[in-house]
Amino acid sequence: MDAAEKVILKALDCQKGTKSVIDRGDSTVQQFYKDSTVFLTGASGFLGKQLVEKLFRSFVYMSTAYSHATYSRGGTEIMEEFYTSPMSPELMIELAESLEEERLNRIKDEPAVVQDIRIDFVPVDYVNNTAIVAAAASNRTTKIYHVATSKRNHLTWGGLTNILNNVARRTIVSPHAIWYCFVVQSPFLWLHQLVSFLLHTIPANLADGACVILKKPPSG
Repeated sequence: MDAAEKVILKALDCQKGTKSVIDRGDSTVQQFYKDSTVFLTGASGFLGKQLVEKLFRSFVYMSTAYSHATYSRGGTEIMEEFYTSPMSPELMIELAESLEEERLNRIKDEPAVVQDIRIDFVPVDYVNNTAIVAAAASNRTTKIYHVATSKRNHLTWGGLTNILNNVARRTIVSPHAIWYCFVVQSPFLWLHQLVSFLLHTIPANLADGACVILKKPPSG
């Protein structure tokens, strides 16, 4: 068993308690969705796909779920409401250009070194769990929920680089992988594009070409 499989099995083992609660179907949130009809927009997107799967997996007594995708994917138009910004874009630009650099830096709190910048990663489960519970707790009133990372146990770009370049290679990456994961940090767009071309585009085209020559078309 390789390292990646061990991580997956350990994660599944940790979910046994949660699964037993889900199977009972007696939580207040599950009762809210019991025999209900759910209308979901954006089900073909990143969050939507996971939300649909979670609804059907966690709410076994749910009646129906309708999906409404974008025009390009579903063929129908979605009318979205855009709220007025509390500050005009022109005023924000003027504020950024007129403030002293020292004061502006205190406002945006941006580290001088890229690797010290905190990453605002929020797992997709957190967002969808909040959406699911928010509907059950709404009581027909409009509420706004903010989901973000906390300052406790935060992750920086430097920390992520260390995890992928050192820890992940030993504990997560499968030996069947044909390319080691790693991170190259740079504040320059041109360098990012160059590295992407050299390490992504060229190897991908070479691999695809080899598959075609060997008459094994690439899958996915």
